[in-house]
Formats: sequence, C-alpha cells, structure tokens
Amino acid sequence: MREVSVRSAFSGWLPDALLWRREAQFGVGSGMSEVLMSRMRSTVSEAEFRETCSTVEPRLRNREEMAYYRLWSDALDEVRTTVLGQSPVMS
Repeated sequence: MREVSVRSAFSGWLPDALLWRREAQFGVGSGMSEVLMSRMRSTVSEAEFRETCSTVEPRLRNREEMAYYRLWSDALDEVRTTVLGQSPVMS
C-alpha cells in the first residue's frame, strides 16, 4: 500500500508555494506567537514585573513569562515552579 503525505493529498488544491513551504512552529506559522506575546505582556505592568521577577525560581525574564507563571500558579499552586524550567525561545 502506498503511503500518501498530507501535502501530496492537497496537490492541485493549494498553491505550491503554500503547500511546499518550510515548516514552522505553530505560533510562528499562524501568527499567534505575536498575538499571545502582546496579550500576555499587557496583563503585567512593568512595576509588577520589577517587584516580582526575582522572587520566583527560576527567575522570570520578562512580563510574558510572569503572565504565564501567574496562570500556572493559580491553576496548579501545589506544583513547584522549578519543574517548569524556561523556554529557550522566550527572552
């Protein structure tokens, strides 16, 4: 039985430039990374970030990380934040 890729299945239905472009992380390819970054940063003031960033281990590097940290700790307060680590993509 011949295996058919998703890209091959859509050949002729979608433009080749779209169909055969290089893969990208979902957030990058969809444009959501910028939208989410902006939205999350807007929930934390610069003053809040400066006051709190060094009290969390590992240290929070930016307002976006702090916003995600808050969501995580509110939902799962019994989980140690050190298990989260840091994303190499976020800076």
